[in-house]
Amino acid sequence: MAEEIKTNQYASDVNRVGLEATKLLIRDTKSNILLSPPGIYSSVQLLYMGSSKQTRTELNTFLYAGSGYDKSILANQNIEKHPLGESAFWISESAVFYSPNHLLLSDYKNLVEKYTPTLLLPLNGSSDIKLANKWVKDKTRNMIDNLLGDNDIGIDLLIANVNYFSGKWKKSFSKEMTQVKTFHCQDKSESKVKMMERKGKYRYLKNEDFEMIELPYSSDKFSTLMIVPYEKSNISALLQNSHQLIAGFEKESSTLYGRVQIPLFTIDKEYSLKNILMKLGLNSIFFANQANFDNMFIQAKGIYVDDLKHRAVLKVNEEGTEAASLTKVSFIGSLPAPKLDFNFIADKPFIFLIRDVQTKLLLYIAVIRYL
Repeated sequence: MAEEIKTNQYASDVNRVGLEATKLLIRDTKSNILLSPPGIYSSVQLLYMGSSKQTRTELNTFLYAGSGYDKSILANQNIEKHPLGESAFWISESAVFYSPNHLLLSDYKNLVEKYTPTLLLPLNGSSDIKLANKWVKDKTRNMIDNLLGDNDIGIDLLIANVNYFSGKWKKSFSKEMTQVKTFHCQDKSESKVKMMERKGKYRYLKNEDFEMIELPYSSDKFSTLMIVPYEKSNISALLQNSHQLIAGFEKESSTLYGRVQIPLFTIDKEYSLKNILMKLGLNSIFFANQANFDNMFIQAKGIYVDDLKHRAVLKVNEEGTEAASLTKVSFIGSLPAPKLDFNFIADKPFIFLIRDVQTKLLLYIAVIRYL
């Protein structure tokens, strides 16, 4: 029971951070959005473990909503070490690359090694940069192939997290059914996209605000939730109430037979999340005269976070879904056909959520406005 509480708390905290960041990006940008909440969260946790004073207070509020609860690190480790299936799996791994110019405290190293599956690696020159890039490329199955460039030699500290998800649909889409159709973009323009189609039984919910469907992957451990709002509905408002929305879906949805039409798409998004994090209350970490990482460095004075960058790639096709993210924190993710009960068509802006069915953890959040 204790482990279940930790796991549920971890999922709740990660989802909160991911959804708050997504809502701010919706407000600040007109393009598609893609984030991996666990990647952002795990990276900030590693900062928290080395912080003190006001910096630690801000990080605690960001990570745990001020509850003082700091054992989610254990849940993080447990979730990441679930057995991996061949047809649907998720991995999340972190690494701390540090320069010999700013040695890490042994207490910080011990804390990281004890509570997280994090690699601690020195960053001395071009050979170490090649090793770091290989680590990212291998973990993301070549979806992301670069962490550092040659100009990054001499960097004081880099915290990196990679997430990779691969899942085959439990019921794949036939390529013969894929046709070019119209997608109605958020700005009222139209584009031509390849639209997959299949009929089958799915958990489905329709109300006055949206249609929602769950597309399971072959292992049943993971699924995608797709939400297509009606014109009068607001995507930001739906995300604002996503916890209640998903809980309502769990309670009110029915397994029905219908037609599913969703587009094939690939999106690749990269952000600097510095301004987003500052809007969410993380301020001191970005200023030399305010940041306090006394529990991380032997000589911590003047060391601060330069930026937190996040790149995520998502590919959806007839076979399934593949996604990867990189978060880096730098210092200066043939019977007669039954009657159709529904007709789910994602031919206008939609929300695409990949989740762990058991823990409810949102692995990836995508808002598709244009295709």
